[in-house]
Amino acid sequence: MDGCSLGNLLLAALTDLQGGFDCAISSIADILNIHGTVLPATLESTELCADLMDGSTVVSEVNVRSPFMPHAEVESQPDSNSSFSSATGDSPSTSSEPRYSKVKKIKKAPIKRVYLENPSVQAFQPAVRAIQEADIIILSPGGFYTSIIATLLVPGIRDSIARSSGAVVYVSNITTQNGQTDGYTLEKTLEVLSTYLGANVVDYVIANNAFPPEDVLVPYLERGEELLLPTPEIAAREHPVLLQGQTFQEDLVAGQVPREWKKAPMLKHSGRRVAAILYTIIDKEMARHHQCQQLPPVVPSAAPANVPHQMCSWMPPFTASATIFGILGATTFLASVLGRR
Repeated sequence: MDGCSLGNLLLAALTDLQGGFDCAISSIADILNIHGTVLPATLESTELCADLMDGSTVVSEVNVRSPFMPHAEVESQPDSNSSFSSATGDSPSTSSEPRYSKVKKIKKAPIKRVYLENPSVQAFQPAVRAIQEADIIILSPGGFYTSIIATLLVPGIRDSIARSSGAVVYVSNITTQNGQTDGYTLEKTLEVLSTYLGANVVDYVIANNAFPPEDVLVPYLERGEELLLPTPEIAAREHPVLLQGQTFQEDLVAGQVPREWKKAPMLKHSGRRVAAILYTIIDKEMARHHQCQQLPPVVPSAAPANVPHQMCSWMPPFTASATIFGILGATTFLASVLGRR
């Protein structure tokens, strides 16, 4: 189990002991005293698959995120000790099998599309309800295809986000990810996100606009990873995903952290700076909801020019509940975040 994620091991063990994935998550939440509710996107087992640009297909999360193909070619090489030894007079080995083999890594082609092996899995209804009732939905940093997009592939999850009255916030990764978003720009990331989530669904984008120190950045550049920096077009909202959206740009880099599961170290977002931006968004959404609540719902022409009436006529009261998407699916903080500043 070298390199295994402790969290995954705990989930696997508790799933067997508790008799279900949802029960295992609840138990871990109690053990770790988690503030909030962690909800899986689905309780059913399935695999994430990816069709690649070269026509090949890879199956399972670990292979989708890997920069290399899972079925590597093996080059057999004879052991140096198999040759005739003049010192001992022994004959060379007659075994047809080599003493060792050398694995040749084959670079994986870019991802064309991802999908679930079992596309008919059912969404976990408490997660769907949390999305529908959330005032703010945050697509968090993480594996672009293996975490964020994978969650959107569960039937019912994407539609719940698209139909929600809550603001949708996308927190961009700081760099591209080898095996997933090689060569992507921030615009490309948003374009791909829109193909799975839908255009004009994202209301806000939070992106890093600073260069980390050179000694921190060099290893990423050597691996072929690049910074995902916003461009003037993004800031000017000239992107189809952001026609009604806003981009928040700030130095979000908090340093470099090691990762489990033998993953390469990654640049870490500053939780304090991201939280400050989220509070700004929450304040803005509260003001907008308050403005909408003051409008006579039967008089469409009364809507201010900067507040579309269709966004005002059916908005529920703003209570500052949030849904955050990550590797498990949806995490809902039902307690008031405004009271914890």
